[in-house]
Parts: sequence; C-alpha cells; structure tokens
Amino acid sequence: VRDNVYGNIDDDAYRRDFTVNALYYDPTKNIVLDFVNGMQDLRSRTLRLIGNPKIRFQEDPVRILRGIKFASRLSIEVEADTWEAMHAVAADIQRCAIPRVTEELYRLAESRHAEPAFRMLYESGVLAVMAPEIAAHVDENGAAFFMALRGLDDLGRAHGELPRPFVITVL
Repeated sequence: VRDNVYGNIDDDAYRRDFTVNALYYDPTKNIVLDFVNGMQDLRSRTLRLIGNPKIRFQEDPVRILRGIKFASRLSIEVEADTWEAMHAVAADIQRCAIPRVTEELYRLAESRHAEPAFRMLYESGVLAVMAPEIAAHVDENGAAFFMALRGLDDLGRAHGELPRPFVITVL
C-alpha cells in the first residue's frame, strides 16, 4: 500500500531497487539529483541495493534478476552485502510467478550480455532454482555452455535482435 502512495522525489528515490537506478535529471537546472549516493556507486562501478538487501530481495525476489541484469549489462561489480543477500535468498525466486521469472530469464539470454548474466545466475545459486537442468549442465559442461553464450552474444551484437526460438535453442 505504501508503494502506491505518491510522495515527493526523495520518497520515490528510496522506493527504487538500486542506487544507480535512483538518479533523477533536472533538465531546467541541468543537474543530476541523487538522494541515495547513486553517483558515487556509478563512479565506483558498484551495484548496491537500497535498504537492507536481504529484506528487499525477500520482498520481491525478482529484484535479484534485475540486479544481475544491471551488473552484467553495465559491467559493474555487485556490492558484497547485496551479492551475499542474492545467495541467501536465491531459493525465494520459486515464489514468483513462473511467467514473470521465465520472461526475465529470456531477457537475460537475449540481452547480448548472456554470458556474464548466466555466470552470475549460476554463481549466485539462482540458476539452480530457476532452471535446474541448465545448472546441472553447467556443472558438467560449464566451459562449453559459456562459450555458446559468448557466441550468442556475438551474434546479437552483430545482427541485432535474435529470434527467441533461436535463443531458447541455444539455452
């Protein structure tokens, strides 16, 4: 209920997931408004959850996938407490709606950053919950799997959006 109540810009910033996603631009003054030290994290190439990471991930475990998306696409490091909470709450991803999680999985595969994204999914333990068959395959054939994803990323960068059936076949 509190998330549906309009507040001021400060309140909105604190409702965001990650500090780097809570920056606002004021075009009239040509300045960035930063209420959560997002600019500092952006400069240090750090992904940090706003608030207590474990609690925030428990509130909505799909935030873990959003964090992996940001970190892999921006090539930034996940802050230690945020990464630790991703591990701790990984099993909670199964509480989420299957279509929502499946769509996020596809988006990560189609992102042209699939290799780093799936490495993070695997290392965080989320892949074992979301797609245990793929995680088991990575256990046995990780080098080949990540090489296939690297090829998928290269194809996507060279040719643009790839057909989803092709991406699913690679997975």
